[in-house]
Amino acid sequence: MLVVNKPAGLASQGGQKYASGGNAHDNLLARILFYLQENGAHAADFTPAICNRLDTNTSGLVICGKTLHALQTVNSLFAKREIKKEYLAIACGAVGNIGETRTLENFYEKNTQTNTAKILTAPLPTENSNIVITSYTVLAVSQKYSLLSVSPITGRSHQIRAHLAHISHPLAGDKKYGGDTSPAKHQLLHCRRLEIAAKTALPYPSGTAWEAAPPKNMAEIIRKLFNYRG
Repeated sequence: MLVVNKPAGLASQGGQKYASGGNAHDNLLARILFYLQENGAHAADFTPAICNRLDTNTSGLVICGKTLHALQTVNSLFAKREIKKEYLAIACGAVGNIGETRTLENFYEKNTQTNTAKILTAPLPTENSNIVITSYTVLAVSQKYSLLSVSPITGRSHQIRAHLAHISHPLAGDKKYGGDTSPAKHQLLHCRRLEIAAKTALPYPSGTAWEAAPPKNMAEIIRKLFNYRG
């Protein structure tokens, strides 16, 4: 396995929408493959692939399977919700009191034409909607924003962004979902921790975890808005 810290503004792989001015041939997977090839770090008869994708403007941890066994094992862990995910997020408004934890459970629909997700309070008659579950804890609160630790229990596209927008607290910088763009021009969302929460055939015991600090610009915004260094 290879665990990398993806910067905001870089697509996870080909086929995703690229940031303005980005190179359509430059993405995280392409960089990983180049790195592995240069270092002779994967088998010639297998092409590594990433196990979890992040939105182009979301930063943080991504796992790449360097062998078929690792790729299949990690994909199964994600599918069975046996990898715990924690994101650091800045949401608009006062989401709650410091230390407060809440779990949101609703129904979810993805519009592929507009590349947006919608949270529903009831399933669609056509049964095209899926259950979506997101848990968050309030870490700090300022006059206009809240700093959250967010754990998506399910793994839908745009899940955190859409769920927080549904409760009228979109991510700061997330114009697509109605967020205030004063602090930043893209969503302030960072995957900062991944933890294996089950026994596997890989040489990583349950409880193995990887962490990555938020990018410099997000860390500076956090210090400015909340004076938070946790």
